[in-house]
Amino acid sequence: MTDDTDEDAARSDVLAFGRYTPTRSPHARQRLQEGVYYLERERVADAEGGPTHCEVRALFTADAMGLTRKDARDLLWDNRGPAINFHRIILSPRASLGLDTIEELQRWTRDTMAGYSDHLGRPLEYVAAVHTNVNHWHVHVMVAGGGGINPATGKAQDLRFSGHDYKTLKQIGRAMAARITAPKDAARTLSRQRDMAALVERARSRQQGSPVVAQPITAKEEAREGILTRMFGRGR
Repeated sequence: MTDDTDEDAARSDVLAFGRYTPTRSPHARQRLQEGVYYLERERVADAEGGPTHCEVRALFTADAMGLTRKDARDLLWDNRGPAINFHRIILSPRASLGLDTIEELQRWTRDTMAGYSDHLGRPLEYVAAVHTNVNHWHVHVMVAGGGGINPATGKAQDLRFSGHDYKTLKQIGRAMAARITAPKDAARTLSRQRDMAALVERARSRQQGSPVVAQPITAKEEAREGILTRMFGRGR
């Protein structure tokens, strides 16, 4: 298993690590089937204390959503390498990156894998699913082990991941998260600016004794207004 050090992972906004399963094994196809099953199925505890039940996650690729397990198995098996069956990778963005929904995580995974594919200069065949069975949502990705044709030998070669490759994935993931959340961040900033401007105007109006149109405010706004009142003084 290739993994980043704990110190490096703690500094990163994105965790990326994985391991591979060999092709030259009598159980290679079975391991692939088990991997896809785990990707899609999730055992969930009953909120009322009853027996666990199974929830189905959406399997997706670079350009398809809602694959069947058979389609996923066929895609990965047909693109396996001579020695590497598939890679099992976990991509996990920290909450500070602001990826809040399954749809955002799916888009982020696609963008990150596309960026890494561009970095390699070759397409990647993979199947992924968002896992929400723990508090910190993350994405499991199964990447086919085939690395195309070696131009020097004319034979099929394996796709290999090193520690440097996982660091590259993390860097790409951080950049892609910023691209996805930029519109949300801009909207939140604009909303805060508008709220602050309204509170400033309300505090000034009180200072000048002019009438203010009554509008409901939240507890947070009330706290802010108290600060602003102390700054501008209270109207008499």
